[in-house]
Amino acid sequence: MDILFIFVIGSIFGSFFGLIVDRIPLRKSIIFGRSHCDSCQQLLAYRDLIPIFSQISSGSHCRYCKSKIPYLYVFLEFSSALIFVLAWVNYLKPSQFLLIILSLILSAFDYRQHSFPFVIWFIFALSFILIFPLSPLFYFWLILAVLAEKFNLRVGSGDFYGFLPLHFL
Repeated sequence: MDILFIFVIGSIFGSFFGLIVDRIPLRKSIIFGRSHCDSCQQLLAYRDLIPIFSQISSGSHCRYCKSKIPYLYVFLEFSSALIFVLAWVNYLKPSQFLLIILSLILSAFDYRQHSFPFVIWFIFALSFILIFPLSPLFYFWLILAVLAEKFNLRVGSGDFYGFLPLHFL
């Protein structure tokens, strides 16, 4: 029963991650504003907001205008739920859990936007700094990533972000 509860909590977080991926590039609030269909702008009913189940039951279409709902949302919800369960049963260490969640969110941004917001990555980097003991190599890659974000080093900052997790493998 605990695992089912953790699965539901993880899917709720996955739903929130989908909201973040949608709203941050548009500079919309991730706290305020009701969820709505991107096509017809109809506010979604509570039954439309149940992670995983609502998309499956609607056949991945809006109940109101019948426009297609991207599979990215159900993927984020299910993946997050699975990651939460794996962490709950101690299959993942806390650092691995955070790293996989970060990878999931950044992958969703990359899939939708072909880039990801520096602020999202930086929040996770600060979390790692505060929670886990890190090597000087981590700080080296962090500094290079920030420099690549601010200055044209002829390499994308995302390339450096990819090296940071190596400390945890």
